[in-house]
Amino acid sequence: MNEQRWDPFVLNLVVGQDSSQLSTSNEAAKLIQKLGDPCLDNSVPLGRIASYFVRRYGFSADCQISGFVGHHQATFLSQQLGTRDVMICLGECDSDSVLLSLPYYLPDSTRQILPSPVKSPPTYAAETPFMALLEYKDADLARFFLRDTYCNGSWHTFDTLVTLISEGGTIGLDDKLYTFFWPYGELGSWQGISRFEAGQRVKEFKDQRVNPRSLLESQFLTMRLQLSRISQGIKHPESSSGALAPTYKLLGFNPYDRSVLPTRVIVIGQASRSRVMIELLSSILGVPVYQSVALSPSTYSTVFLGNQLAITPAALGSCYKAAWTYMRQLNMNQSYNDFLAERNMQRSKRLKSSDARHIPTSLGRLDASEGSVQSSNGAAAIWNQGDSPLELSNDATIHVVPIQTDSRDLEDGLLRVAEPDEDSFQRYGGQLEEFARLDKSIRRGVL
Repeated sequence: MNEQRWDPFVLNLVVGQDSSQLSTSNEAAKLIQKLGDPCLDNSVPLGRIASYFVRRYGFSADCQISGFVGHHQATFLSQQLGTRDVMICLGECDSDSVLLSLPYYLPDSTRQILPSPVKSPPTYAAETPFMALLEYKDADLARFFLRDTYCNGSWHTFDTLVTLISEGGTIGLDDKLYTFFWPYGELGSWQGISRFEAGQRVKEFKDQRVNPRSLLESQFLTMRLQLSRISQGIKHPESSSGALAPTYKLLGFNPYDRSVLPTRVIVIGQASRSRVMIELLSSILGVPVYQSVALSPSTYSTVFLGNQLAITPAALGSCYKAAWTYMRQLNMNQSYNDFLAERNMQRSKRLKSSDARHIPTSLGRLDASEGSVQSSNGAAAIWNQGDSPLELSNDATIHVVPIQTDSRDLEDGLLRVAEPDEDSFQRYGGQLEEFARLDKSIRRGVL
C-alpha cells in the first residue's frame, strides 16, 4: 500500500501459485497485464456519460464520469480534517464509525486503511494519502436495546441515568463496570451483551441502572484505545509497544499522554444530537467536540433541494469531489484541502450575509427551546439529518447547545458543542488498562 503497487504475494496466491515466492510468477504477470497499473487518482474523469442517460434523463452530453466513492469516503471528503482531527459518526446506519487521515499505511486487523478518495496535483505534496476507518457494527442498536430494556423506551430516562450514575458505575476508584456488545457472535461463541463487574463476567449488574452509562463509556473507551494506538503507531512506526511504554505494556502508550489523542473531534449522525452523549465523549477523549454548520438552505434553490434538510455529509462530500474534479479539468491545479478551505470561507460569508439581521451570535441564533443554532428560515443549521418521530415527541433526548467557538473553528465551518472535564479524563485514563485487558481476553476467547 505504501509503495502503491500490486503485491506479488497476493497475486501469486490469487493465480494458485506458490505465494511464498518473492518474485512475480508468469501467471501473476499475466494477471497484472489484465488489471493494468493501479489507479491512484480517483478524481480523473473516466469518460463522457452514455448517450442513453442523455436521451432518457436529459443529462448534458458533455457530462464527465469520475470514480465513485463509498459512504464513509464521501463523508470523509465533506469536511477539512487537520493532522489531528477526527470525524466520528454516531448512529449512521445503526453503527458508529471513526474517520481520520493517515500519512502512511498502518496495517491492523481492528481497522480498515483505505487510499485517500482524492489525490492532489503532482505540484502538491500528498496531503492525506490514506484514511483510517474504525467501524463499530450495530453500536446504535445496542443503545436502543438498553433504552427499551431499562428506560421504558424513553431517551430522556436514558440520558438521566447516564447523568446520575457515577463514572465507571461506582463511586470508588476500583471495581469499575464495563459492557461489551458483540451482535453476531463474531468473537468465539459469545454473542450479545457481555458485562463485567470486579473483573468478572456477570449476567447482570447489581444495580441495573448503570447499564446505559456503562455501555456508552465502553463504546467511547474503545475509540480512545484505538485512536491512541494509531497515533502511537504513526509516531513510532518501527518500535514495539513494549519499548514505547514499558509502564503500560498492555496498552503500548501512556493513557495520560494527550499527544496520542486528537485535538478536535467532529461528530455527525443521528445520535450526535444527544448532549449527554457528546459531553461524555468529550470527557473520555479529553478533547473539545464540534458539529459542522450545514449549508444555509436559503442560499440554494428549493427546487434543487426538494427537502431543505436533505443535505447530508456524504452527499456534500460527493458534490465537493465532483466539483473539484471538474475544476481540475480546467487546469486549476488546486489541492483538495485548499478547495475545501475556499468553500468554508464562502459558506461563512453566505451565512453571515443572509442571516445577519437574525443572528446575535456569529453564525446563528440560539433557540433555547430547541437547543440548536437556527437559520433565518427556521432550518437547523447543524447536520441533524431530519427529525425522527421520537425527536418530535415530548420524549426527545436532551439536545446539544453550541458554546463559545473560536474564529478559526468558525472559518472551518464548525461549532463547538462540548468541552472535556479534565478530572474525568484523568479518571478514565486510569480505567483504560483494565478495559484493554478485558477487551483482549474477549477477543482471544479467554473470558
